[in-house]
Amino acid sequence: MKKIFVLFFVFTFSLWAVDENQLPALFQSEILPYYGTATPIEFNNHGREIKGISITKNAPSAIVFFPGRSETYAEYAELFYDLKDLPFDLYTFDHFGQGYSGRYFKAGTDSSSKGHVTSYQTYYGDAQVFLDQNVFNKQYKKVFFMSHSMGGHIALALAKRNPSIVTGLILSSPMIDIKTGKYTKTKAIWLSRTMVYLGQGTKWADGQKPYKMDADFSTNEVTTSENRYAVTRDLYDADPYLQIGGVTYRWVYETLMADQKLFYKLNVFTVPTIMFVSSDETIVDKESSMAACKAIVLCQLHEMQGKHELLQEKDPTRNEVLRHVKFFLETN
Repeated sequence: MKKIFVLFFVFTFSLWAVDENQLPALFQSEILPYYGTATPIEFNNHGREIKGISITKNAPSAIVFFPGRSETYAEYAELFYDLKDLPFDLYTFDHFGQGYSGRYFKAGTDSSSKGHVTSYQTYYGDAQVFLDQNVFNKQYKKVFFMSHSMGGHIALALAKRNPSIVTGLILSSPMIDIKTGKYTKTKAIWLSRTMVYLGQGTKWADGQKPYKMDADFSTNEVTTSENRYAVTRDLYDADPYLQIGGVTYRWVYETLMADQKLFYKLNVFTVPTIMFVSSDETIVDKESSMAACKAIVLCQLHEMQGKHELLQEKDPTRNEVLRHVKFFLETN
């Protein structure tokens, strides 16, 4: 009976995942119209303008999606379309400093594309207000947090603070810790802290640059799917406001400090968690992610073939991720 169930599960999945080869046509004819049914959400938290959306159908449960650094939720329109037939309402929002939300720096200036934050409490606080005002004020039976990269850090941090608020975590390439390039972790902390102390925290961190999404697909670090890369590139090319580049010294320092705290007491964290890491990861520290999953009491770890953006990878990888996600949603 168990084998029959697995075969049926795989078969039914194919009915709702977008075929990568059909994506350019389907994006215009089906995905964008579905995405266009979303209800806008906007609020102000301590002077920070936050924007998001909901796609609801009076479902008994909810999924809250947390995008990664520099991203907008609009980048995941295909994912939202793929989830449309599941019995979940969907909520998502852009973190302050990126996407459609407000900025630290004035639009159109040399600094407007900088990834910046003054404290991770900003990310946590905005996310909590979004949840309180739009999700937790409703009587959902279950609430799942689904995320990518930095969004995974934020989702995990909120769940650690109050495990009772969430049924399960879905973490794709989570930013449990960042790669620090040519610097050791200790040197990166020292350098970024020193620059902040000297009043240079808003300057580009060493090696960081303004926005540029390379038109040369072969050099990108996020996906091996040319069609999905093209759709994402078109989204950001069409709206300069969405174009966020590298990060500041302050962002590096605050991130390294927040990442250290994220590991604290993971061994007593019992919220069911499923984590996906990529075989060719170059953006986040995969080993730290795997160590975190090992520490979490109920964590399933899946290493997938591909690059950082597993939710925008080629069909074999992406479909397998979504099969695992659906099964996780059904069994928790």
